[in-house]
Amino acid sequence: MLEVGVGTGKNMPYYPAGIRVTAVDLSGQMLSRARRRAPHLRLPVPLVQTDVQALAFPDAAFDTAVATFVFCSVPDPVRGLREVARVVRLGGLVVLLEHVRAEGPILGRLMDLLDPLIVRLMVRTSTGAPWTMFAGPGCASSRLKTWVCAGSSSSSWPGTLKDAGTLSSLKEIPSRLLADVFVFTNGVKGEGPFGFQPEVVDAAPGDPRYTPLRRVNLVTWKDGVRARVLRSVEEVQRGRARSEVTVAHPGVVVNMPFLTWSGGQR
Repeated sequence: MLEVGVGTGKNMPYYPAGIRVTAVDLSGQMLSRARRRAPHLRLPVPLVQTDVQALAFPDAAFDTAVATFVFCSVPDPVRGLREVARVVRLGGLVVLLEHVRAEGPILGRLMDLLDPLIVRLMVRTSTGAPWTMFAGPGCASSRLKTWVCAGSSSSSWPGTLKDAGTLSSLKEIPSRLLADVFVFTNGVKGEGPFGFQPEVVDAAPGDPRYTPLRRVNLVTWKDGVRARVLRSVEEVQRGRARSEVTVAHPGVVVNMPFLTWSGGQR
């Protein structure tokens, strides 16, 4: 099996026993962190620094390829997918978990507007191309399957995957697996996705409730109310109870993983 974009190796503890795995990533720093996880695994995992757009493997070298939230940040995702198809044998399996643009005109446009939110979190979403790009020329020989999983870095990952099932879009995720993000459409100017204050979330890494999958809530200050920065979900709720703000629920779910490091998070 080939894992493309292994990153820091958070998927590695969940590799099935008895298989041979090779994991690759473009970032040497990410691979250094993955190597620190490798000694604790049940099986050896060679880690290779290579670009998915030019994989350093011969044709038909693998039975299966796996990638989670990788192709949304590949400069030429079609080229990368063709490379994956090249190194997977005829009849093999390609498993992808990806961000995609909703096909409906309303939700699709809303996702376009929310794209800056994802860009701020250092994830470039390939919303400009439909899901069919992942089954286009060069990938026809592989089965494609989408899994949606919340909290993949926690010990609950296998159970969460089983509960969520196989879904065609993020909007089908059971509500019990979702957290909330509050995005401001007006008010105090700032670094938020619409040019106003930063978004507010209900849980961060380390919190038992944390999941990167979040319902979008659009917060709007009412006319005549003096806007201020709201720093928590509780403050948003108090503002709503006082009729200072409205909170709309557009029915959009986004994947918003937090990146944490010594001295900060994003």
